Amino acid sequence: MLFYVRTLERGRVADAVLAGAFAGLAMLAKYHSAALILALVAHLLLDRKARPLLATPLPWLAALAGVAVLVPHLAWLVAMDFPTVRYAAHQGDSLGRALVSVVTFVPVMVLYSLPAFLFLAAFRRIGDGWPLIAVGQLVRLRETLEGRATLAAMVLPVLFTMALA
Repeated sequence: MLFYVRTLERGRVADAVLAGAFAGLAMLAKYHSAALILALVAHLLLDRKARPLLATPLPWLAALAGVAVLVPHLAWLVAMDFPTVRYAAHQGDSLGRALVSVVTFVPVMVLYSLPAFLFLAAFRRIGDGWPLIAVGQLVRLRETLEGRATLAAMVLPVLFTMALA
């Protein structure tokens, strides 16, 4: 995410290559990171101020760097007959399970985030006038290209995950 935003801001080849390389590394760590990568691609395609970047070599260099990181793993997947894909395919064996997964996703994410909110709340003083979550600041993120990229990275992966569940 950092190097994607830096690519938007500065337009440097090094940032684009690092964005792609880290995206590839994220995929090696967890295939589900594709949801974040897809969110960034959606931002690049849908944001009118980000779209001109497509006319430069930067996104293509990022994609090439990501693929270069993934090539050894892809070769292994093919050689081993896709064991990780077969394992994942056998996990969701019924429609009922899929529906339960969709319904429990949001509450589980809220519970998963609860320790961070409690940590933030521990440093607040009563009457300090600062909200725990500054919703107004989130709304102001829409005003800048980088802010919209951040919002896309926060919201779209959750929506993509729910759609794929």
